[in-house]
Amino acid sequence: MHDFHSRDLRSGRFHETGNYVFVTTNLHNRVPLFNERRFAQIVLNAIGWLEDNRKIDLIIAVLMPNHLHMILGLEENSLEKVMHSLKSFTSNQINKERGFRGTVWQSGYFEKIIRGEGHMRELISYCLANPVKAGLVDTWEEYPYFVRRIDVEGPTHRG
Repeated sequence: MHDFHSRDLRSGRFHETGNYVFVTTNLHNRVPLFNERRFAQIVLNAIGWLEDNRKIDLIIAVLMPNHLHMILGLEENSLEKVMHSLKSFTSNQINKERGFRGTVWQSGYFEKIIRGEGHMRELISYCLANPVKAGLVDTWEEYPYFVRRIDVEGPTHRG
């Protein structure tokens, strides 16, 4: 068994097809920018583009008002390159939409290698529960800012 570290992922040294990663990144100063649908849609569209163009193998993404969670597999690019592309492109688009230049995303991101099916299910449940626990919706199915490529079951009610 290998002992992989976060620095290995960020430096691009860890890159094997078939491995999945849980990634979280925050908005600058945790401003709830994604309460506005037009900004949220820019990020969701960009994630869809990454998946459609085989840059990532997306399991699920949930865009919260001030942060993003994703579970993804890497295709040809390192996680560092994928995150840089996503954050750079969406920052430019959001700034264009807002009509001014400013920092959109906090620098860096948190990542965790997913170790097995049980760990994957636990993290998918975490993503599904996030908007419910935050009080944004009563059930995860009501939340509009998911991108998911698999059928998932999650918590049904806040509680």
